[in-house]
Amino acid sequence: MSEVAHAGAELLPREAIWRRQYHARRYARHLTQAELNVRIRDIFLNLLKLDAQAKIGVGPITAELDMWSQKWTHVLEEMVLRHGPFPAGFTRDILNSKPFPNFASELAERGARALSALGLKKGEVFIKLGQRKYMEGLLSAGQLRIQPASFFSDPTHNGAVRDDELTRHMSVVLARDEVVKVVVNP
Repeated sequence: MSEVAHAGAELLPREAIWRRQYHARRYARHLTQAELNVRIRDIFLNLLKLDAQAKIGVGPITAELDMWSQKWTHVLEEMVLRHGPFPAGFTRDILNSKPFPNFASELAERGARALSALGLKKGEVFIKLGQRKYMEGLLSAGQLRIQPASFFSDPTHNGAVRDDELTRHMSVVLARDEVVKVVVNP
């Protein structure tokens, strides 16, 4: 990990700076453990990349990887603040609550090889994946099924399909001083 100048001449690794920044603004402190577990899993999955040889990794260092690495450091620091040093607080259900995409399957490898062989440039194509019968109908006859957003919130769908775009989960973290500015109580 590269070192970065911080606080004068002091050199600190990026993750140490990120931990300090998190301590200054502990934005995940209000999350329940279950909510934090979901965030940990989501960030972890966003860090993973599948390359053209169907190998799992984090990929080359980019601004996006840097952003996800910082978020990963933040959730790890929140776990340390709540439970102590790793692996305290980590349970199997954090990463095993839902099945992971099978990045290493034969199908994933075949798909990675096929897409790699096309020589496509990132950002210049749109790829729609689905069952063959539906993809053939789309290609040959322009048939496309459109579902309302509520369709995808059905709990009987698997994790890859299930999504609730009609609900927005939000939380706001306010320090006491910020609340006092807004609330007037004579």
